[in-house]
Amino acid sequence: EVFAVLETPLTGSGRRIPAPDPSRVAVRFDGVVVEGRGGRVLDGLDLVLDPGTVLGVRGPSGSGKSTLVDLLLGLRRPDGGRVTVGGVDLADIDPDAWTRRVAWVPQRPVLVRGTVADNIRTGVPDAPDARVAAAAAAAALDVPLDRDVGEDGNGLSTG
Repeated sequence: EVFAVLETPLTGSGRRIPAPDPSRVAVRFDGVVVEGRGGRVLDGLDLVLDPGTVLGVRGPSGSGKSTLVDLLLGLRRPDGGRVTVGGVDLADIDPDAWTRRVAWVPQRPVLVRGTVADNIRTGVPDAPDARVAAAAAAAALDVPLDRDVGEDGNGLSTG
């Protein structure tokens, strides 16, 4: 299934528009429809996420929580409707530029052997110390950046 997703051609105009900054502009779902194996997973979803919005999503298995995240990350396109960022259709935004603008932490994050700073750098391996420190501060991290982390986060609470 993973290879099917990776091999799916991107839709949109073919233009590679720079990614708007979602910390400054709204992300909108306008009439979003996503078809699943057993029917519609999302059926005409309208949602506005203004900058700074904190949104909790809950529901039973199969209700569309992961689908919503996939749409926000640009990993999936809606079957109907559209997702826009600052008025620009996410399908037209350069996917690499978008993934540099957003982050996702799964329920069970994967941590690698090294330091806390090494783990923060997995997204941007050449990030300078000041940028790593700023990311840690933004996440309200309360452990030293030079603290050792074992395989799978051994010795460090992922909470």
